[in-house]
Amino acid sequence: MKKHPVLVPTALLALLQLLTAGPAFAKTIVIYHTSDAHGWYSPVKTASGPVGGYAALSALAKKDPAPHILLDSGDWFQGTPEGNLTKGMASITLMNALGYAASTVGNHDFDYGQENLKRLIAAAKFPVLGANVYNNATGSRIPYLKPYAMVEVDGVKLGIVGLLTEETAVSVLTKYIPDLIFMDKAAEAAALVPELKSKGAHAVIVLTHSGFPRNFAGNPAPDDGNIAIARKAGGVALILGGHSHNKLPSGYRDPVSGTLFAEGGPSLNSVSRVELEFSDADGKFVKAESRVIPLEISTTGSDEAVEQLIRPITAKISEEMDRVIGFLPFSLTRVHARYQDSTMANWLTDLLREKTGASAAFMNVPGIRADIEQGSVTVRQVYQVMPFDNTVATLEITGSQMTELMRRNISNTGCLMEVSGVEAVYSLDAQGKPADLAITMGGKPIDPQARYKIATTDFMAGGGLGGEIFAEGINRQDTDMIVRKLMLDRIEKGGPQAKPRTGRIKIRPADKAPESK
Repeated sequence: MKKHPVLVPTALLALLQLLTAGPAFAKTIVIYHTSDAHGWYSPVKTASGPVGGYAALSALAKKDPAPHILLDSGDWFQGTPEGNLTKGMASITLMNALGYAASTVGNHDFDYGQENLKRLIAAAKFPVLGANVYNNATGSRIPYLKPYAMVEVDGVKLGIVGLLTEETAVSVLTKYIPDLIFMDKAAEAAALVPELKSKGAHAVIVLTHSGFPRNFAGNPAPDDGNIAIARKAGGVALILGGHSHNKLPSGYRDPVSGTLFAEGGPSLNSVSRVELEFSDADGKFVKAESRVIPLEISTTGSDEAVEQLIRPITAKISEEMDRVIGFLPFSLTRVHARYQDSTMANWLTDLLREKTGASAAFMNVPGIRADIEQGSVTVRQVYQVMPFDNTVATLEITGSQMTELMRRNISNTGCLMEVSGVEAVYSLDAQGKPADLAITMGGKPIDPQARYKIATTDFMAGGGLGGEIFAEGINRQDTDMIVRKLMLDRIEKGGPQAKPRTGRIKIRPADKAPESK
C-alpha cells in the first residue's frame, strides 16, 4: 500500500520546529570570581561550621554542570603566614590546581618586589594581567603582565582585560616599584575593548584590582573609578572588582552603561557566581546575573585533592605559628567607624612612640589586618594583625604639617591614621563633614613653627597611602625595627597589661561646639 506524505500546515510546522529545536537562549557561561584571598587557603571556624578556602571553592565549582571558568582580581597571598612565608608561591600552586583561567595582579602582589612577582607569574598556568602598568622610562607596558586574555568556553569567546587601581603607586613600598606608573584605568579599557571585539570576543569582561568604596551600598559617584571604566569604554558586559573588600550580594548594574559589577568579598570565605547568557542563534551577549555564595563546607563540600596540597603548606609552619607566646587580659580590636580610634591601633602607636622616643606616632589603619581576643596569644595571631614586614621609621615635621596631616586624616578623602601623643577634637558641619579641628599634645596646642619627631612605618614615611606630608619631613631614618617583631617581643614579655585608652580622635560634643565665625 502506497503511503502518501502528511501535509502539515505552515504555522503548525513552525511551532513543531520551535518546540524541538531547544531553547533559543540556552547557552549560559558561569564565572566564579575571587579577589583579595590574602593567603586564606584553608577554612576558618565559625559558629555554624568551617567556612572558606580553596578546597571548598573547588568542590563547589566541580559540582556545577554549566560550562564555567575561575577568575581572580589579585592580592593573592599577603595576609597569612602560609601566604607570606612562601612569598605567594603557595597561592599560585593552588590556583593552578583549581584551573584558574586568568587573574589580574593586586597591589600587594608587589610586596616582595618585581623579581618575586615575575617568579610567580612564570609558575602560573594562567595569564596574569595588568593593562595599565607601564614602565616610566620607556612609556611602554611592562612585558611580564599581559594587557588582556582571550578565553574560549563552550564555543564562547570571552575577552578579559586586566587593570589595577592607580593607588598602587602609593600603596606599595616605593623601593619595589620605582620604575612603574599606573595609568588611567578607564582610558586603557576604552582602548582595548574595540580590539577584543575585533578579535571575535562575544563579551568583554574587565577584571580589575579596584572596586567601589568600602561598605558600598549602591548609587556610586559618577566619577567612581570603576563606573568610569564602564561608561568610557562602553560595551563591557561585566566588571569584576576587588581591592576594596566589598561584597555585592547580587551585583550592581550601572543604569547608564548597563554593565554588571560583581565583587564577592575578601579572604576566600565567599565567591561571586556570575551567569553570562548568550543567544544560541547568533552568539550575541544577552545579559549577566550575579550572586555571592558563602563557601560553607557543610554546603559546598571539600575537595580532598586540594586539601592534600594545602596540608604540607600549613604543616610546615604550624609548629612555630601556633606557639603560645603570652596572655592578654583584654581584647585588642580595630575600629570600624571612620572617625574614631581603637585599642589595637593605640597600642601599636604607643609602642612605636616608646621605642623611638618620638613626640607622636602614626599608624595607617588599613595596615592593621586583625584583632586579638582576650586570652592566650599565638605567633600566628600577631602575624595576622601585622602581616607586612614594615619597619619603624622616624622623621621630623612641623606643627603646621602635623595639623594638616590630621586634617586630611579625618576628612572624607583622608588616609585614616590613628595616633599616639596627639589628640584631635573636631566638630561636624551641616553636611556632616569634619570642621574646627583642634590638635593638642600633652593637653597644649601644638606650635605651628616647632619641629616634632614622629614615628611611623617605613611605608607611610615614604609617602604611602596619604602620607605625602611624611615624605616632606626631614631627618628621616629607618630604625630597621620590624613592627611585628616589636609586638611579639612585648607580648612575650607579659605586655600590655593595661588596655590603651581611646578618645584620642573624637567629635566635639554639640553643646561645646565653637561659635560660627
